Formats: sequence, structure tokens, C-alpha cells
Amino acid sequence: MEYFGETVVEKLPADYAWSPVGGLIVTRKFEGRFAEIAAAEIELRGQGYETSVVTPEDGGYSTLRAVGSSVLANPNPDEPLTDKWSLLGNDLEKSLWTKPEVALLLQRIPEDSADVAMCFRSWVDGMLGGLRKAKKPDDTEILLTVPNILSYLNEEVPDTYSNSDFLYLKQFIRELALGFDTYTVSQYVLRREVVVPRFTNIQPAYANVNRVISSSSMQGEEGVPPDIHFEVPRGYYLKRTPSKDMIAADKWLISLEYWHGDHFSNFIYGNPI
Repeated sequence: MEYFGETVVEKLPADYAWSPVGGLIVTRKFEGRFAEIAAAEIELRGQGYETSVVTPEDGGYSTLRAVGSSVLANPNPDEPLTDKWSLLGNDLEKSLWTKPEVALLLQRIPEDSADVAMCFRSWVDGMLGGLRKAKKPDDTEILLTVPNILSYLNEEVPDTYSNSDFLYLKQFIRELALGFDTYTVSQYVLRREVVVPRFTNIQPAYANVNRVISSSSMQGEEGVPPDIHFEVPRGYYLKRTPSKDMIAADKWLISLEYWHGDHFSNFIYGNPI
């Protein structure tokens, strides 16, 4: 018999196992009336045990299981209990205007001719919406047709586009006119989840938060394991703000995500790491 406060519960033989992560795993078992078991469970949880209670439907004695490990009992404050990397993927529908081939063509327009890029997009959208005429920056009118819009582009930024580029832009406008205004892209999120003991020296990594990191720098800058069992997609990763949550009386979870993209904006995020 083992006593917990003013209640009495019966201590059953314990089970022992070994884990490379948790060290010696001890499962302690107890039986007693529900109220007494509930009091014992509170005390064992305070000692760092993971607990579960099973109560028979016929109202018999309840059984309490309390699991603890040598690692959790004496954790190294400088080492995580677990360190898990995962790659999440889904598909997104994005505007055809963001298609890399289209974006790269428009990025060729010099910064001092930004109004040309704005006119091109607003005129294409307006023409497809039924607008027949528009104003140029010099306040003259233009009849909105595909040849006129492309001709204006060629006049304002000469020697910027080849014939094949104009054919591509013409096909792009045609696809928009046919209703194909979105395309599917894969989106990846690289996630790291670190479980640490309650009294730990490990803190969330705030360095490089909201910065863009190239895939080639992820290992050196963010500690992606060299022997990770999946391929980290090439491109760029935006490091998001980490979070820290208590998941048990003796453990915390540090979560961190990196959002993947094939391209990024130097204006918004600066130069990549």
C-alpha cells in the first residue's frame, strides 16, 4: 500500500523499459477509488509524470498509470528532448500576373518608367473588363486593343523586349481573356518542432526572423540536418516568428516555420542571407 495525503491507493508492480531518447522509462500503476486516484494523479503530475486514469463503467476501482523517464527526471538543460523537422506541402491558386515568366518580363521595365508597367496592367485589366479607351500619362487617349497596348510598351521602353517576348505577352492576354486568370503552384512550409525540459537554457531562435534565407544557406544559418530524410526544395525561405508553448508540466514546445518561395522582393525583405 502507498499513501497520498489522506487517501489510500494500492501500488501495483511497475513496468520498466529503455528508450534511446527517454532513457529508462518507468510506468507506475495504482488502483483505488476514483476520488483517491484523482488526488494521487494530481500529486504525480506535479512530480513530472505523464498520467492516465481508467475507470470501469460498473463503478469499480480506477486504475492510474504514471509514466516517467530518467531523462525527464534529470534533463540536460542544454539539450532538447526531441528535435523534429518536417516538410508540409499544399497547392495554391495564384493570379496569372504573378506567374514567374510574366513577372520577370515586367521587371525588365526600368524603375524610372514604372508608370509604363502600371499602364500596361491597368489597360489589360480594363480592356478585359470592357473598357474601350484610356488616358496615357501625357493625357492623350489610347484605344485599348492588344496591338495598341503592346505597341505602347515597345515605344516607351524600346529594345527591352524581343519578338518572342511580345508573342508571350500576347498569349498571356489571350489566356486572361479566356478566363484562365489563375494557375496552381506548390507551397512548402519547412517546420521545426523542438521539445525542451521545463528548466532549459534553450530559447527560440529569433535571429533572422522575417528575413529571406536561400536554400543553400539553411543548413549553416538555421541548422537543417545534413542527413535529413527528405529533399529541401530549392529557392528561398522566409523565417517566421517562433512560438513557445507549455505542453506538459515539465515540457515546452518551441515551433518555427520557414515559408518557401521561388522568388522574393528585395524591396520588402532586403538581400537574402
